[in-house]
Amino acid sequence: MQRRSLYAAFRLLVLWSSAAVVGCGENSNTMGPSEADDLSGTYPLIRVNGELLPYILYTDPGAGLLKQEVTEGDLILRADGSFRLSTLRVDTHMDGSVSLGESITMGNYDRSGSSLTFRSAGTGKILATGTVGQETITCETPEARFEFAAAPGGVSVPLEIVVADPSGDHTGSIDVTEMVMSFDASTGEYEISIRASAEAPFIGDFRVNINLYNTTARTFFQDAVNDYSFETAREVISLRGQNPALWSWRPGDHVHTNSLAGTENPPNSSLYRSAVNDLPMGGFLENEDTIAFANLARPAIVRQP
Repeated sequence: MQRRSLYAAFRLLVLWSSAAVVGCGENSNTMGPSEADDLSGTYPLIRVNGELLPYILYTDPGAGLLKQEVTEGDLILRADGSFRLSTLRVDTHMDGSVSLGESITMGNYDRSGSSLTFRSAGTGKILATGTVGQETITCETPEARFEFAAAPGGVSVPLEIVVADPSGDHTGSIDVTEMVMSFDASTGEYEISIRASAEAPFIGDFRVNINLYNTTARTFFQDAVNDYSFETAREVISLRGQNPALWSWRPGDHVHTNSLAGTENPPNSSLYRSAVNDLPMGGFLENEDTIAFANLARPAIVRQP
């Protein structure tokens, strides 16, 4: 059995859950940003203990574990003084099977110039301190060093997914032709714009259910049971909100709108789909338009607009 020093730190991150913290430090020859700069944004994990990812945490062949790795992660700093740290762990077993685990830790941080103090959300106890540099944020515990790539000024990047739905594929009165979801992964704020054809627009009584599974980040987004009653026809409707499932979404991720063609389901789910349904609702796939590409198994790809 082999354990690396990071394993203890990683276990602490899991146990701290809502009150965890990572301290930050930067090389002294790197000038930090001014206090006026906004640090809010998402910072991807690039190195652990000076080594590029994936980083092997732990091996125990005697217990059937070939290796346990940190494969990705990020640190989100928000303008309200809160933070979120997530790391993805991959366990590769001796029989070739693979299992995944995610550590998500949250708390509050204070800033004074280039110094950061991270605190427990519950008690306010200082768990670690450090500094932030122009190009990297190096987060340290007594056991390990985590290095994050810092975007210039910590500016968050808008992202989107676009689904082109074929015309004429509806079994209800409304024919959806496009869905665009724009979002900010650093805050989880989103806007979903759904367009219908001029020949079969949004009118009357209907329900909108949006269910999206990001099979790359393995997170499930839902904005469901949105009921409408329009007397005048509209071709576009919008949904807005905030959802922490979006915090882990990144450019290039694959996002499915349904599992009707046999694609992977989220945990504890046997089937899901996004759709606009007439009210009252009919039977399975009746009086609705499933929001999907012509190939139901095709995912939307997260991208920058």
